[in-house]
Amino acid sequence: MKAAGSDLSAVTSTGLIGWCRWAGYQAVGFVLAVPIAIELLFKLITKPRSTLYRKDRNTVVFPDPLPDLTHEWIEAAPGIKLHAVRTSKGSGKPLMLMVHGFPEAWFSWRHQMAAFRDEYEVVAIEMRGYGESSRPQGRAAYRLPSLVADVTAVAQQLLEESGQEQLVLAGHDWGAYVCWCTAAASPHLLSKLAILCVPYPLCFFPNMDWDQFCRSWYIFAFQMPWLPEWYCSAGDYAMLEAVLARPPTGCTTPGAVTPEYVERYKQAFGRPGTPTALINYYRSLIDLASRYKAPALDRALRGRRLQVPTLVMWGEKDHALGQQLLRGTEKYVDSLRVEVLAGCSHWAQQDRPAEVNKLLADFLRH
Repeated sequence: MKAAGSDLSAVTSTGLIGWCRWAGYQAVGFVLAVPIAIELLFKLITKPRSTLYRKDRNTVVFPDPLPDLTHEWIEAAPGIKLHAVRTSKGSGKPLMLMVHGFPEAWFSWRHQMAAFRDEYEVVAIEMRGYGESSRPQGRAAYRLPSLVADVTAVAQQLLEESGQEQLVLAGHDWGAYVCWCTAAASPHLLSKLAILCVPYPLCFFPNMDWDQFCRSWYIFAFQMPWLPEWYCSAGDYAMLEAVLARPPTGCTTPGAVTPEYVERYKQAFGRPGTPTALINYYRSLIDLASRYKAPALDRALRGRRLQVPTLVMWGEKDHALGQQLLRGTEKYVDSLRVEVLAGCSHWAQQDRPAEVNKLLADFLRH
């Protein structure tokens, strides 16, 4: 069988204009990174011990959130193995593949795995660079086409193993971005597509107004070397708890991300090389929006309307991505259903699990 994504992963240079655009993005990132550098310097001067502190969680063993889960590693590309957690391997049930976002892990889908395990074999993976998956070196390893090729390869292997022809694909945040692209490039693999809190890829930059630019400041600041890693790791990865569990960005439901799960996220984020790998997602995103292009992936996104029935769920109180990014989605998707979750944050599947599960179940039945 031809390697999944072998053509999809190809990128080409955009030439001088693209490099000039890239330099402009770097300049914006530098300006936005200055306050971060000042804040870090102030903390290092006033609270050096707490700022530099990193708790060692390497020996901590957290129990699985559900019983009878199977952990395995699926080879998605040469030298790249993705950690996959399955609810009922070999059961013959229809497959549901779930892909997390930044800065999450497979267990961000714990509520959905519990809700759908009776009807589906639910498989939650950790993308390259995350958790217990492989962490290749260099920003080029985290280009979007390679991420899409990973998910495509996993989907193909799961389908071949089970003898099934299609599966349900669900993604949140970065996982949703990758799932959009996977659906566009390989629609024949999917029966349904569920997207949480991320627009169709071709709708992001055209809908980038001032409001969204302010929300997306971190994307540009993350272009700087080493500083984003320090920012995300300072104070024993305090950023994780702030982003996931505290206002204004965190879950709006009290206790949605408990202290135990904050610890789980910190353990996953704190693995050697992980902060750089995860920040490289954003560096490669800007690379692909400026100095490089992915012709095969671009053709897949632009060349035909997506035929896979698609459910998009969006948090009304999403602090990272505004609903204006949904404008124009109907131009690219034939069968589209959009649901806005009242009062919900960006972390929809953890913040409003009952609502997400109900909407997803209804979508899958029809």
